[in-house]
Amino acid sequence: MNSTYSLSAAIERGGSRWKGHQGEAETTLPLDPFILMTLALVGAGIYEKAGLDRAVGRIPIRIHVNGTRGKSSVTRLIAAALRGGGLRVLAKTTGSAARLVLPDGAEVALNRRGGASILEYVPVLREAARQRVDAVVIECMAVRPEYQRFTEREILRATIAVITNARCDHMDEMGETEEDVARALCSVIPGEGAVFTAEDLHLEIIRREAKRRGSRVVTLNEAGFPPGDCGEVAEIASRLSYLEFEENIGLALAVARYCGVEPDAARSGILGVTPDPGALKIWKARWPGDSLTYFVNAFAANDVDSARRVVARVTTILPLASASSRIVGILNCRADRPDRTRQWADALIKGHFPVDVVIATGSGCYPLRAFRPAIRQRGVDFRLLGAVSPDRVMQEIGTVVTEGGIVLGLGNIAGAGMALAKMWAGMGEEEWKPGSGSASLPASL
Repeated sequence: MNSTYSLSAAIERGGSRWKGHQGEAETTLPLDPFILMTLALVGAGIYEKAGLDRAVGRIPIRIHVNGTRGKSSVTRLIAAALRGGGLRVLAKTTGSAARLVLPDGAEVALNRRGGASILEYVPVLREAARQRVDAVVIECMAVRPEYQRFTEREILRATIAVITNARCDHMDEMGETEEDVARALCSVIPGEGAVFTAEDLHLEIIRREAKRRGSRVVTLNEAGFPPGDCGEVAEIASRLSYLEFEENIGLALAVARYCGVEPDAARSGILGVTPDPGALKIWKARWPGDSLTYFVNAFAANDVDSARRVVARVTTILPLASASSRIVGILNCRADRPDRTRQWADALIKGHFPVDVVIATGSGCYPLRAFRPAIRQRGVDFRLLGAVSPDRVMQEIGTVVTEGGIVLGLGNIAGAGMALAKMWAGMGEEEWKPGSGSASLPASL
């Protein structure tokens, strides 16, 4: 399947259908060429929209996954649970690396010619209709509320929305408070559909917005998968090949049940899920030299609250070997996320992360220079490398890590984050395997 889509090509195809009519018009009416081109484009747009409407109408179950964290994982888990029930499912993630997950579970990387665009929904839905799927599960890729509304109301028109959680992120585009973020995420709530959520702090906002749209809200408690208190979810989490938040699994089970999938079938499907490239994993390696070091890929948990939960859990299941063992945080910052960089600085100054060393890298880490004295006052050895190569980061890690130490990848998976995670995977073996019994992440800490 061709994984690169071009809107311009679609417009050209639509426009070509108008050439004959355009020529006819020129022989009977002396219209301005600009007007003719405008009419051609409008006609092509109407034709394309009608085709999209037909495609959407042929997909019975349409699921739109939104939230601050966990969207990619939940998209994959829902698709796997539905496949376990025998449904033909097409899923699309954006996350760490955009993927199209086919009905047989195989994956296709989406190689974009330019930047990401919400118009990617259109060819995905057409492909889903062409493959005659029972369900499509799409991770919301829009950030601004108006774009989220457009993708929902004009393109996907979901039957089910999922809002994983609402936390402080993208404040420059979603609003100044966490409540603003929650309201923005509600932009994907469909009309007269169902909304599944693991969010509790801002649940009333979600209920209020769902009521306005005539949709029903289903929480994990209402679905029978209470966060942190469900043995079925914990058992599934312990058997996955990566560390997963229990609430994400609960959401997938709840949606699958709503779609008519038997619990055993959904469970079987989830156990066969392929994790996202940015999924939380732990490797152990003898590095540098013969020193035992644990490497943790938590780069994708790139807001402070999510990262705190991950770090708390990881330091529980990976107790330090001795009093001299150190926890080293690799903070990868993006230049286009200055709000996140400030949040990280504030969290480090307040001592919210139990780390001994912080190595800051990436194009967006330079503003942290102003906070270095305050961070060091907390007893943290703060080192600012800047936008350097992954090899240079590893060299710096080698100067501070100790026997039995933990290296935590934090901040962002993009760029150096993904490169470092790949290096760690090649250096050691995975610490947690299916059935290890201790790899699950609780819903709250």
